[in-house]
Amino acid sequence: MRSIDSTAAAVSAADRLFDGYGREPGLVVPEPEGAEAARAAVTRLGERFAALPGMVQHVLDRSGAHAANLSDDPLQGLSEWAE
Repeated sequence: MRSIDSTAAAVSAADRLFDGYGREPGLVVPEPEGAEAARAAVTRLGERFAALPGMVQHVLDRSGAHAANLSDDPLQGLSEWAE
């Protein structure tokens, strides 16, 4: 997988992942390279998740609570989402 080191490119990649995951067959989004680009991408994903409507947030929260019964790894959900 290719990587990107530009903060603006990392934010754009996060938006593409958020908007296209599950809709674009074979979606490939480059991974941020370096702490600044990674932080920008994660921050952007956090902003996008925080802006979701209340019902969607509730469903995600409940799913997370139920998933906690299956694994105590706090990043397990991310690894499942990324597969």
